[in-house]
Amino acid sequence: MDIFISSAGVHTENVDFWSMIPAEFDRVMNINLKGVFFACQYVGKYMKENKIKGSILVVSSSRGSEPAWSPYGISKWGLKGLVEGLGKMLIPYGINVNAIAPGSTATGLIGIKEGDSITSEENGMNRLIMPDEVATLAKLLVSDAGKMIDGEVVHIAAGRGTFDIR
Repeated sequence: MDIFISSAGVHTENVDFWSMIPAEFDRVMNINLKGVFFACQYVGKYMKENKIKGSILVVSSSRGSEPAWSPYGISKWGLKGLVEGLGKMLIPYGINVNAIAPGSTATGLIGIKEGDSITSEENGMNRLIMPDEVATLAKLLVSDAGKMIDGEVVHIAAGRGTFDIR
């Protein structure tokens, strides 16, 4: 294994700061942050022990660079720190660690079906990000062309998360 991509993630529905309960907070954090941490630990150890010069790529979210009160947003903030820390720790072994931070992407996860409009006011381009745009960036980051990028969270969000859009 020389490439590992972590893209698991969940969020809450119909819950606000005032009604959040510990079990729901823990559910989101366990999947979005704790799960990624231990998956990266396992893969990083495997690559290090087998002297594999590989890539670890975390699919995060532009929400990780926006103010957060929800477990989802807080977990994505945590991924930013994890990626920066692992990048620094694993680069001496030839293991690159980066993250992609997409904004809202035209997928079924947000109710978008083939043929639906992708118009959106959530970013500077006024449209949703397309899945193939995220995939193209992912391929770059895990390829030889991406080896000099390390410990970075690369936004693919037309400004969302890097400067305020909404």
